[in-house]
Amino acid sequence: MGDIYRLSVRCPITSRKIDTGIQASTREALSSAIYLDGMAYCQDCRNVHLYPDTASIEKVGSRFPEDCWRPNQ
Repeated sequence: MGDIYRLSVRCPITSRKIDTGIQASTREALSSAIYLDGMAYCQDCRNVHLYPDTASIEKVGSRFPEDCWRPNQ
């Protein structure tokens, strides 16, 4: 079974991570143009956040910083 990557957004108000529900088998698939414009609703601050401003891609199940990647940097 291969790796799974998840697109997450960080709330600029609470600094908590928001799961967008978007997953793919490669980082490249998540960093493609189709995912570069989007919005995610934050249940903590009750606002909508735009990404890629606060987006990151991380390997599901990993806690190592080298497995996290920001597509816009």
